[in-house]
Amino acid sequence: MPLVPFPVTAMSGSRTISHSLRQSAAAAALLLGFSVTTLAGSLTSSTLLAPLAPEHTSRLSLTLPRGFAADQDVWVVYELVALSPDNDDAAELSIEQSFERVMTPLTALYVTLRAGDMESNASVGTVAQRLEQLVGHREPEELKRLMGTDLYAAYESASADKEGVLGGRVVTRLPPPGKSAEPLQISVERATGMLPLALRITVGQGELSPEFQQQPKDSVLYRAGYFAALAIFGWLVLRFFRRRN
Repeated sequence: MPLVPFPVTAMSGSRTISHSLRQSAAAAALLLGFSVTTLAGSLTSSTLLAPLAPEHTSRLSLTLPRGFAADQDVWVVYELVALSPDNDDAAELSIEQSFERVMTPLTALYVTLRAGDMESNASVGTVAQRLEQLVGHREPEELKRLMGTDLYAAYESASADKEGVLGGRVVTRLPPPGKSAEPLQISVERATGMLPLALRITVGQGELSPEFQQQPKDSVLYRAGYFAALAIFGWLVLRFFRRRN
């Protein structure tokens, strides 16, 4: 049976419809992506400097901005730079987090930053570099005034020796508060084996902001796959030269 070609007008129409569908799909995807992006990410951020130093505040009350969804989970990121003169692996910082006048499960109420989970001196960099990342550039006299004499002396010693520095981050989640007007209360309760210099708190909803997400190259699976690929490549090269010989 001879093949009957489609009329040119039909082909043109189908191409037009297909092109229109692709444009509609792209527009829908773009709109969806925009909606997700606008609903996700950081809502507010604040920093406590030397929270456990004498006469310093160890508490924060964070009012969430317009657009906060009271029926959605909340993520909280804690970034810490601290001194640990004895390099104590058991050193830790204890924090409480909850919305005012909102019942919080015990599993979400308490947060602990442990030295064993933090980066060491080599990867953290100098204490001055880490501190500047969290609180911005401060002149020595301002830091001395903000920290107090004793803590500033320990900070100077760590800067000179390049030892006893801890840097860490922990991501926690709170259940939906159900009330949009209640502020988030953060309280640094106590520290053992460390002297906290600065603690930055970032609050958000939806997808975790990119700067807080684990990069693929940092994951165990990525590293394992990378070295496995290198091993396979080396084996293939060796096999190639053996065949030629």
